[in-house]
Amino acid sequence: MASFKKKQRHLKIALILAIIITIGIVLGTFVRYRKDKDNNEPLLSADQSKANISLGKVHQTATRNGVKEWRLVADAAHYIEKEKRALFDNIEVVFFMEDGSEVKLTADHGFLNTDSNNITAEGNVRVDNGTYRIETESLNYDHGLRVLHTDDRVKVSGEMFSLSGDTVSVDLNTRKSDFQGNIKGVLSETTIF
Repeated sequence: MASFKKKQRHLKIALILAIIITIGIVLGTFVRYRKDKDNNEPLLSADQSKANISLGKVHQTATRNGVKEWRLVADAAHYIEKEKRALFDNIEVVFFMEDGSEVKLTADHGFLNTDSNNITAEGNVRVDNGTYRIETESLNYDHGLRVLHTDDRVKVSGEMFSLSGDTVSVDLNTRKSDFQGNIKGVLSETTIF
């Protein structure tokens, strides 16, 4: 009988610890989200005030070995020479594929590292290739690898499917996507996996 009560006590302690840890994780996530949300707008404004050059309606094309890799259009640009970074408002980037097709990215804001041509897009980010659309809050483009990646919750939808996950990485060269964390999806509106 004493052994049963001892096991019951250990179970209660384990459950209490699990509840405390879960509450801690939820609070930590909330605080992080709140901090990130509060800091998004002032960051862009602070960066704009550091700009050496500000322009309206900009257009830039990146090439490698004479081949166009992407074209960027934005309503406004702010270049910070010291950081070798350009900030964009209402950004649109079109990535050119080897087969002649295009992948279009749009977002409220974008940041371009002028040394690496890496891009970060933030706010209402959408990526569309005509077959499927990715929606998330932020997305990074690694120019050297030609990879799009986000650690924010992501939704991908097409005519016959819908997927969501915690992160996604899309290789523009191989056209393969890697979803991770809490993946949910619907195929043909009737098959759930």
